[in-house]
Amino acid sequence: MSKDLKVIAIMGPTGVGKSAAAFAYAQEIRGEIISADSMQVYQSMNIGTDKPPAHILTIVPHHLIDIVNFKEKFSVAIYQRLARAAIDAITSKDHMPILVGGSGLYLRAALDPLDFPTGKLLSPERRRLEEIAKKDSGALWRRLNKIDPEAAAKIPSENTRRLIRALEIIKETGELYSQKNQAWRERRSIYNTLFIGLSMERARLYEKIEERVDKMMRCGLLEEVRNLSKQGLARSITARQALGYKELLDYLDNKLTLDQAIALIKQRSRQYAKRQMTWFRADPRIHWLSVDNLTSNQTAEAIKSLVTKEKFM
Repeated sequence: MSKDLKVIAIMGPTGVGKSAAAFAYAQEIRGEIISADSMQVYQSMNIGTDKPPAHILTIVPHHLIDIVNFKEKFSVAIYQRLARAAIDAITSKDHMPILVGGSGLYLRAALDPLDFPTGKLLSPERRRLEEIAKKDSGALWRRLNKIDPEAAAKIPSENTRRLIRALEIIKETGELYSQKNQAWRERRSIYNTLFIGLSMERARLYEKIEERVDKMMRCGLLEEVRNLSKQGLARSITARQALGYKELLDYLDNKLTLDQAIALIKQRSRQYAKRQMTWFRADPRIHWLSVDNLTSNQTAEAIKSLVTKEKFM
């Protein structure tokens, strides 16, 4: 880890066109892409996580996609280690690491000096918290709210992973999660990083999100979820929470009609995009590019111009 190593980070809300623009730009600069998507790490979860198609992967190397079975547990701490190893490996070839994604926590884990719980993924404490969540989805939030209401106010009650992480940190360190989070407010990268954010007018973004959900359904998302359900997706505490999968699992369990499930996917995707923008807007390091009317190639050109303007390359 060194300030001498350069990294380009491209981020923004779901549906804004990050992956396509990064792919177009990477071809111009001998870049390699590192996915910063918390769900693209899982094998077989392809349509709903909008993974790049196979022919794209043969043109530009992509890292940290399809690296773990969806039945296995994965954490941001593991991602941090793997992402930094990928940055080192790409740099050693004199190529440019391009970190791309909308998972703000994963992006900061890779780039900033943040610490995460050292407890094992299969520790008794984590298993206990996961079992509690399975029996009562709101129990972890209520527990955190009783111990650390400031932290609970910032974590959605359905975000099981973050709730477990917060409770683990409290138990492991003896400190409140909200106090521990004070260190996170400092924004500095361990690399020489150029942060680039892609933004879009909200109405247009929501329209693109809904179009993408419809396309996923046409491409067989329901069949993908049905097949994964037969393999045990519903028992995965993490993977089953992915947008699109959670709602269609509820449809297969007769908890929702198909129309209700699709409407809920769109609603939650819009809400997720709004949360992503709130997260990213809090980071003053990000240089924002408006891409409302740009193609992926035009967005790549805008990125190239910004890199030149900042004298980064």
